[in-house]
Amino acid sequence: MNRLLLALGTLALGAAGAQAQSLSDYVDETRGDTLVIKNYADMEFVPGSLVDAIELDTDAPPGRVYMLKAGANGDLTTSHSLYPSDRQVTLPDRPIVIVGEYCGQMVQGEDPTCRPPLISGFLDEGGAAVNSNVINTQNDLTYKNLAISPSAPDGSEGWTFTEVTGEDVTVRLENVLGEHSNWTLIQSNTGVGTSLYISDSYFLNATGVATRRNGGVYDSENQPLDTLWVENTTHLQNAGMQYKFRNHPANKVVVNHNTFANAAGHVLLSFGYETNMTVTNNLFVNSNYQPYFPGLDGNETDQDNLPHGIINLNHLPDGFDVADADRKVLVDLNGAYWDSRLVGIADQLNSDGVSGSVCASSGCESSGTWVTQAMTANSRTEQIFDDASRYPLITEGTWYMDGAPNFEDLPDMIDELVEWGYDSVSDGNTTLLAKLRTSGNPAEETGYLAFDWPVAVDLSYTNETYAQGGFSGYPLGDLNWFPAQREQWEGERETLYAQIEAALNAGTALPTAEAGGPSAIQRVAQNRPNPFSDATTIEFELSSPSHVELEVYDVLGRRVATLVDGELPAGTHAAEWTVTDEVTSGVYVYTLRAGTYVESRRMVVVR
Repeated sequence: MNRLLLALGTLALGAAGAQAQSLSDYVDETRGDTLVIKNYADMEFVPGSLVDAIELDTDAPPGRVYMLKAGANGDLTTSHSLYPSDRQVTLPDRPIVIVGEYCGQMVQGEDPTCRPPLISGFLDEGGAAVNSNVINTQNDLTYKNLAISPSAPDGSEGWTFTEVTGEDVTVRLENVLGEHSNWTLIQSNTGVGTSLYISDSYFLNATGVATRRNGGVYDSENQPLDTLWVENTTHLQNAGMQYKFRNHPANKVVVNHNTFANAAGHVLLSFGYETNMTVTNNLFVNSNYQPYFPGLDGNETDQDNLPHGIINLNHLPDGFDVADADRKVLVDLNGAYWDSRLVGIADQLNSDGVSGSVCASSGCESSGTWVTQAMTANSRTEQIFDDASRYPLITEGTWYMDGAPNFEDLPDMIDELVEWGYDSVSDGNTTLLAKLRTSGNPAEETGYLAFDWPVAVDLSYTNETYAQGGFSGYPLGDLNWFPAQREQWEGERETLYAQIEAALNAGTALPTAEAGGPSAIQRVAQNRPNPFSDATTIEFELSSPSHVELEVYDVLGRRVATLVDGELPAGTHAAEWTVTDEVTSGVYVYTLRAGTYVESRRMVVVR
């Protein structure tokens, strides 16, 4: 039997004796204002050392840091560095910083002798799992260089790891691995004015509940966020909604340089009322694909009973104090790809006669058909993007749809994703989305307390369009998969963000010029007419002679037509697309390439 399970007999002593201990009993070393906390093995397999130390540290100086010791691959209890909590704890009302010894960036670390420490749930004195709201906060909280998991050694997974209960609290996750959240890792259902900053992190395997809504990173069910800022973070193999705004948008949203792969549910779940949002340089692969039936999850999703794409915008209802002309949204230089089998789930449901009655408890209408949500935006959102007179500061720039990114190492789990997408439409679904882990990982035997180290995948990729398509020529997605570019980006970070903010405030797309000179593309006009049924004209202007390619793609990134391929002089040019009988109704993207510069626009065919 695993030593971790044998150690459960010590729990009663640990829980009963914690308050009788002194702070020094939990501290392995003091480094200035930093306390190095003993781990589970140091405490002779009694849990709770971290939360006990924090509670007993009543004279903590400002700037106190609680450092958790790194471990190594090997025996779960003696080699891994575990910090299980034997009870739900709300931290003292002061800023708390919890930092693991640094073992490298989560998706780059490869040293088996330096393994990040894990904070997890455990079992209480009665043997019940402590696996939800494990560590809660009423003041600012930072997790850094460590792993967190709302799970317990009895094999159970919890709903969330940390809940924010205070007002105007800032939570930071920096270089954090988060796994096995049945609902979300962080939530602030009662916390007013929460700000959440996430960077360089890795969230995966939120697959423990057979409900399409569950399995993500953040939810604010009752209160709006102040700020959500997510950068250089990977979201992988998660079953449900990743970031949930519902009907109360954050004051500011920045989602920049993130990778979403196999994240089945809505990436940015929203009624569409965002008033200050930037979504740039991200890569969305086989994510946001679960099919939609009119009225499905009506208290959480689109209020016009429309499918919910990656981006969802709606007109503001009465009561908002932001004028239409002042709403700021910038969506630019993102890449999206869906395997055709995922897009076809809705058609299969309709073909099989699966009706909306399977989601009656969620508010589905009595009639309708299933439609895919594997799209960048629905029709109303596109109309808002196109309505520059009413929404001058809402901008949709380039979406790259150039096929699969060709990840270096990602197991083919499309069959599992299809099964989940098909079965999860039912309220009575019992199917779980499969977890993604290295063969031989003992997590199944140890309550999911063994995460893969190094991580189980390599999401660097070779698709040149995505690899050069980000602002200033950086790869799309989480730059931590590209260490050299990540280091360079860090040196330019403030400058790049200033330019992104300037474009947001001006209502323009990001500039495509590089250091070598201005873009050869002076202007790309919206096609006219749009929508259209038979033919449309695309006009563009070049500032200098260039080799030009003008191509049309469908929403799956498949090339439909090549309209221009050759050298053109400076000046204004026009190309006509006359659709063939094989072209069906839907959204298409035309992409103009001139040298190293690329710009795209969307158009709608109605047959």
